[in-house]
Amino acid sequence: MKRCQLNTTKLELKMWSHEGDHGILTAYITPLLQPKCCQVCKFPIKPLLYHQRTKKNIVYQPQSFLALSGGFSLSEAHLWISNCLPGFPEKPASQENLEYSFESIILDTVLLCAYSRGSIHIKTDNITAIAILKDNFSRDATRKNIKLDMTYEISEGSLILMIDAIVSKLKTDIKNDKTLKLINAIKQLSVNSNTNGESLTKEYLLMILNEDKLKKEASQRPSRMQRLQAIMLALFDDWHKLKGLNVKPNSREDLQEALQTSNTLDSLISMFEL
Repeated sequence: MKRCQLNTTKLELKMWSHEGDHGILTAYITPLLQPKCCQVCKFPIKPLLYHQRTKKNIVYQPQSFLALSGGFSLSEAHLWISNCLPGFPEKPASQENLEYSFESIILDTVLLCAYSRGSIHIKTDNITAIAILKDNFSRDATRKNIKLDMTYEISEGSLILMIDAIVSKLKTDIKNDKTLKLINAIKQLSVNSNTNGESLTKEYLLMILNEDKLKKEASQRPSRMQRLQAIMLALFDDWHKLKGLNVKPNSREDLQEALQTSNTLDSLISMFEL
């Protein structure tokens, strides 16, 4: 636990979670006033917390879907979906058919959601999002003793799209991380040998000149590389689970090792059973 200084008037707390995890973040705020009082603030963490509502005109149609039908009301469908995705209104609009669009702020995939009384239809290329929604919808229906007819289809095209999106960002982050470590080593070498950079090549000198730019880029996406690696591992698990495939011995460990270097990223698709 970290205590604030006596004159602190503002506190900023940053954290991140894996999609699929959920709960409530509770903050207890006690001002320095008499008589003593406490304000309790609760912030729900949704399972698909890295998705946000978008009003863009989405022409592209995702290749994978999840469809549910059963004896549930429009309000229940709205509640189930709003429990998983942020940015939903508290109550459903007075319409028979409702549609919302979401976008992943990490992978840029889209999620199209349409629902009505007795029907929910989700379309997205984000395979992990389908796995998360499927598990949460099943759990919510079981609590209410509602029988669901659930169907889904996971496309190879969605898998390839997700892997390409993750790999392109991972390559950038791994390259920048490697370059910053190299710059630090070069600067240490220059200090120890008292050369002041006279013996460095133009390539290395250019790297050092771009150090501030690289550090700024890295600060704008803190821990993104670790997030992307975690997303790829979750995709691996969800692909095999939804396809009903057995994971080969040590294949997950091999994938985890391959995610550490940019040289092996282009071959990741071969580790998924298509």
